[in-house]
Formats: sequence, structure tokens, C-alpha cells
Amino acid sequence: MRVTNLRDEVLHQVSRAPVDSANTIVFEDLNIPGMLQNRNFAKHAHDVSWGGLMQFTRGTAESAGKSVVFVDPRNTS
Repeated sequence: MRVTNLRDEVLHQVSRAPVDSANTIVFEDLNIPGMLQNRNFAKHAHDVSWGGLMQFTRGTAESAGKSVVFVDPRNTS
């Protein structure tokens, strides 16, 4: 339980930074469940909690009156 609380606290702090600095935050709409099915990548994807970061950022942005946009990840990098 302690690790979960610490992770959530860090996600709150990290999600606050883009909300404070921009009116619109853009994320790639990643297939996170698909990433978790890859044995080599699953542990790392789960450890960094990408889905949680997107959820925390969306909630923080909505409460601040800002927007979060999800774009198709094809041809973004």
C-alpha cells in the first residue's frame, strides 16, 4: 500500500507541471493494454504508470479549466 501511495503522490506532482504551464496538453493515445502483453516491455510500462499519469493529468487539467487531447500515435515521432 505504501508504494501505491508514493506512486500516486509522484503522479500528482508530475501531472501538475504541464497543467500549470499550458492550456492544452497533448498525449499520444497509446495502446497500453497491448504494451503490457509484450513480455519484454510490460514491466517497464507498468512501473512508470503511463495510464495513471494520463488519468491524473486529465483530472488535474479539468479541475483547472484546461484541456487534454489524445492524438493518434502514428507518425508523431
